[in-house]
Amino acid sequence: MNILSILSMYNIKLGYIDYIELSLWIILCGVLVFGCIAILMKYRKTQISLFSIYVIVCIFFLIATILRIYMKFFMGKPIEGNPYYPPDVLILLILVAIFNNISLFLLYFDLEKKQIKESHYAFSIMVWVLLTIIILEAITRDILIRIILIIMFIIVVAGLPFMYLYIGIKAKGNLRARALMIGIGIMLVCLSIAMDQPVGEIVFSGVHEIIRAIFVPTIYIIGMLLLIYGLGKAQ
Repeated sequence: MNILSILSMYNIKLGYIDYIELSLWIILCGVLVFGCIAILMKYRKTQISLFSIYVIVCIFFLIATILRIYMKFFMGKPIEGNPYYPPDVLILLILVAIFNNISLFLLYFDLEKKQIKESHYAFSIMVWVLLTIIILEAITRDILIRIILIIMFIIVVAGLPFMYLYIGIKAKGNLRARALMIGIGIMLVCLSIAMDQPVGEIVFSGVHEIIRAIFVPTIYIIGMLLLIYGLGKAQ
């Protein structure tokens, strides 16, 4: 099935803002590919496990981004007034959530195993709980589950950058600067992912649609560049 038949099936009509947003998401894909290559080269030189984890994270973020692009720009949003997602949209939403949450889990697990041992893997476990709730909410569209999901979502998304900022504050010299840069990068990436999720659209509903369309991929790109640069300077 080619792109033209897909466009015909879903009757998608893109405006100039949509094309700008699509271009930014494609640029992000390029940044993620660059990150995979750069961090992989760093891993081959140092054999530090942290870099291998970030290579996998970048690959999973890339897959989630490609699925997200296909879902929004080739399938479009579900029909207004329909409380349930169509099967094809539901499957893609779940897949995007799986790849994003596995990435978050890998980052949390490495931090809690080597740096923030006092948390006893609490955040790593919460990521899997969050993924379960995301799937339940997507299937049932239940309001109570959605409220729980929003609370869990905020905790999980906010925890990761604050861990890196905590490490940066405790560190000294160049290590502090690198950790803070990585922390800020992850904060921007997590904020972008949060705003782009269906539940994130509810939390950030006060933000104008056009502003969000440009802002979300832009801060994702900036965050990834900071993250890649910070990891490139790490020893």
